Formats: sequence, structure tokens, C-alpha cells
Amino acid sequence: MTLDLHAVSGGYGADTVVRDVDLHVDRGEIVSVLGPSGSGKTTLLRMIAGLHPIASGRVVSGGRDITAVPAHRRRVGLVAQEGALFPGLTVAANIAYGLRGVPARRAAENPDVRRLLALVRLENLAHRMPHELSGGQRQRVAVARALAPQPTVVLLDEPFNALDAGLRAGVRESVLALLRDAGVAAVLITHDRAEAFASGDRVAAFHDGRVAQLATPAAIYRAPASPEVAALTGDLVPVPSALRKGHGGQVRPEQLVLDPSAAVRARVRAVRDEGARASVDVVLDGGGSLTVEVSGYATLPRVQESVGVAVRGPVLFGERES
Repeated sequence: MTLDLHAVSGGYGADTVVRDVDLHVDRGEIVSVLGPSGSGKTTLLRMIAGLHPIASGRVVSGGRDITAVPAHRRRVGLVAQEGALFPGLTVAANIAYGLRGVPARRAAENPDVRRLLALVRLENLAHRMPHELSGGQRQRVAVARALAPQPTVVLLDEPFNALDAGLRAGVRESVLALLRDAGVAAVLITHDRAEAFASGDRVAAFHDGRVAQLATPAAIYRAPASPEVAALTGDLVPVPSALRKGHGGQVRPEQLVLDPSAAVRARVRAVRDEGARASVDVVLDGGGSLTVEVSGYATLPRVQESVGVAVRGPVLFGERES
């Protein structure tokens, strides 16, 4: 099933925090909504789920207008931060909570619950309590519970924040694979740009309550539609005019390279070898300074050595060379 938002707006009293949002999510697609805290992205998610009123616009799921449908009848699954499992229920009973007519005491015997346990690879943990699970296991139970009523849409509200960095990537990959296999339209809310890029088939850059740009991770990173989107989706480095024939601009850090054949010369001021990467601070002969990041396996220049510096690819914003 697909998800479509048509000019959705809403907020709190007279304060509008979500403004005219249009969004289409295909069946089996995951869209990451990337925005800073306070940008309105969680309010948008709650409006899709039916947990917050919509001031104007429409929410359509699988061709069905659910704008006025109560939350419990929308067939929208929600995976919250840290899973938000019921602490007094077993794993099986938590999953069965989304199924009608399945008593908690018999949950582990229910065929649908057993199917979902197998789906998230937790068949042997049906009788465990939430406090007996790891963070990754809790999130997989939360996904199974969200999928239990066969939703058309699944919403994920920064679901991996509480996990250790070493665990986060693996849990994220397994959870997103489950959602794609289930064929639902999924929306992931996050403030972490790396997570947004790694998770989403497309990324919606959320700025000032609006979707400022919706594109693939590669497109939104390399060709951001505005300076705000550029800053939201990656680091930016100002380019001194001496490096570009009097034209300023901004680029991604990795666009700056040391190139022996470059016409623009610079003097090395400092070198910081960090193992896998190294940072080289240089002062341009024509004025201005910058830092160039290079591979730790490259031959590093010496302090005071003359090096060539170049920009790889076009500037993102600023004056274009004539």
C-alpha cells in the first residue's frame, strides 16, 4: 500500500509547525524524514498516525482517505524510540496486543504471533519479559507488534537512538529489511543524517515545517536545493576566492584535494595524522586558509612544504566561475 500526504498542515493552537506537506511513499519504500529537533517532523509523524489533529490537508493510505479516521482504525503501525514495549507483558503478548481476540496468556500459541516471531528471528524468546531483552531485540519485538495488524503504513520515530553505536547499524539493517519484505510504506523520522542516508530509499529534508527537498540520498547530498538543505544533509567548507579565480563558494569537505599538478599552490601549516584519515591545514599563496582531509594511507606532506590544492566537482552555492 502507498502513503500520500496532500498539503498537510498542523500545529499547536495558533502555532503552525507543519506547513503544506506533500509526500508520496510507495509500497515497500522507506522515506527518511531528516530534520533538526523542533523542525516539526515528529508532529508530522503523529498526524499521519492519527495521534495529533490535522488543521488542513489530507492523509491517504492505499487510496483510502484516512484523515478523519481514528488512530486505532487507520492500519498505521508505529515503532517508537526504545520500542516502548509493555513492561508487564511477555514478548509474545506484546506482539499479540495488536491482534484482536488473542489473550495474553495464550499469545505464544497463536499462529500469527508465531509467524511474526519467526519473521524477527525471536522464536525462542516468546516468554521473555522486555527487561530480559537486549536493545536490538526490543526493537525487533516493536517492529513485530507494529506489523501484527497488517498495517498499510509503518512509522518509525527515531527508533535506533537508544542503541549502542556498535549495535545500531546491524539492528537498523535487519529492521528495515523486515519492512521492505512486508511490502509496507514506511516513514523514518531522524535527526541523524548518516542514518537518514543509510535507511531511506529517498530522503525528505525537513526545514521550517516543510519538505524542502525530496530525493535519493546521492542526489540530495550532491545537489541540494538550497543552502539550508545543504547544511542539513552534510558538512560545508567555504572556499577562499584565491582557490577559484576570485569566485567564492561552498563545497563538501571531500571535494578539496591535494593535487601536485594543481595551479593553485599552498603552504602546509599543520598535519594531523588520525590513522584512517589525516587533516592537512594549508595557507593558500593567494590568501586564505583551509583544511584538506586525505586518506591515512596517502603520503602525507611535511609542514612548510608547498602543495597543490584543487576543488573536485562544482561548488554547491556561491558565485559560479565564468
